[in-house]
Amino acid sequence: MSSMTATAILGLNNRKCPMISAGTMTPELLHHFEHHAQGYLQNKDGLKPKNFIDHIIYSFEDPLFSDWYQSQQDLLSILIFADFMVKVCTHWLPKHWQQDLVLHPTQGTPRNSTGSEILDPLRSSD
Repeated sequence: MSSMTATAILGLNNRKCPMISAGTMTPELLHHFEHHAQGYLQNKDGLKPKNFIDHIIYSFEDPLFSDWYQSQQDLLSILIFADFMVKVCTHWLPKHWQQDLVLHPTQGTPRNSTGSEILDPLRSSD
């Protein structure tokens, strides 16, 4: 997990890969990143799923993230994108982050303690 105190920010540009600034990553941020990155990668002409990680890795601007990735590049670069995101969430989010999620009683939508809607980036891909 990053030792920085500022919250990371997701930068979006319809024609470019989404970017995550240096800072502390949140479940909401990683969920939105995963969604936008998946859309970008699937629509990138000529890019094969086996190359998604090599293409998306420069979206993370935190030097600590770069160090983490480089120390395990042989293992992480061969993962499919969904499995890579599981590794990212496991390493960079607080240990019990999923316990902070509560179901909204009327819609069954996961929400955090402030009531903001969030989805689980570790969901199964059935």
